[in-house]
Amino acid sequence: KDEEVTDISIPEFIPEPVMFPNPAQNEVHFDIVSLASENVFIQIFDVQGKMLKEQFLGQNIGENIYTISTQDMLRGMYLVKLVHGDKASYHKLILY
Repeated sequence: KDEEVTDISIPEFIPEPVMFPNPAQNEVHFDIVSLASENVFIQIFDVQGKMLKEQFLGQNIGENIYTISTQDMLRGMYLVKLVHGDKASYHKLILY
C-alpha cells in the first residue's frame, strides 16, 4: 500500500553569529540570524575579566546586524560574550 507523504520536516540551519571586522578600530558589527524574535545581549570583557560594555538588543526573525562602538576602548584584546535566546557564543576581539 502506497502512503502519501504530505509533510516533511527539514531541520532549520542557523549560522553561528559573525563578528566583523576583527581586528577592529572604532566599531564592531555582529551578524545574527534567528528563527524567532529573541532578546540579544552583548558583553565585552577585558583580559582581567572586567565587564566594560553591556548592550541589550531586540532581535527580529531573519538576519540582524548590530553595531557596537569601541571608540572609548583602548587598543588590545577583549572577550565578547554574545547571548541570543538560549545560546551563548564567545569571540576574541582585537582593537588596534
